[in-house]
Amino acid sequence: MTTFSILIVDDDVQFGRLVNRVVSNMGHTVEQISSSREIMQRYAEFAPDVIFLDIFMPDLDGLEIAKWLSEQNFSGKLIFMTGHDPAFLTAAKGVVEDRITASIATLEKPARIEEIRAVLEGPQSSASIPIPEDQSIVTLDERRNHTRMKTLKAATIIYQFESCTMKCIILDISETGARLKPAEPVHLPGTFRLVIDHGASFNCKVVRRMDDQMGVQFV
Repeated sequence: MTTFSILIVDDDVQFGRLVNRVVSNMGHTVEQISSSREIMQRYAEFAPDVIFLDIFMPDLDGLEIAKWLSEQNFSGKLIFMTGHDPAFLTAAKGVVEDRITASIATLEKPARIEEIRAVLEGPQSSASIPIPEDQSIVTLDERRNHTRMKTLKAATIIYQFESCTMKCIILDISETGARLKPAEPVHLPGTFRLVIDHGASFNCKVVRRMDDQMGVQFV
């Protein structure tokens, strides 16, 4: 059996240990880190063939790491993970797979042992040509220089007098508003504050609700 060098990047240490145990028992070499900031050092030292990567993490989120991996010409297998709405996995895969030469797979948490084995051994999608530099994932500094840019950026919705929070993904953004996908299917209030991870903060007014998405105007 072919063996791989596998890097697990997840702030959920307990789940990371489960993945570590499963893939180690399969004969692979494994490194596990719980801080997304560590990946830049460990990637160069460990040279992984496969990366298990959580989407939502406190420092750099998984989407920012995926962009960084594309700049490093990572061409192994990238497995996105999340314990939130599994639709986030589909969204992440759809946006990232044409921006990176790596094969892309997804794993919903919590996962059974056989699911972890299957995602490592099973088929995956891959992108053969990386997206050109001028079409790469939009950065926060670029967002106000475009009329509306498709992006995939982690953010937090803060509401009810700053007492409640919810994770979301920004699907696209412009100078005047954005389209969001909240992590949970709850009815959010008509106004709230949107804080982009490691970026700006906006007061928002909901102008459209669409199943599991919403359109907001910056006010």
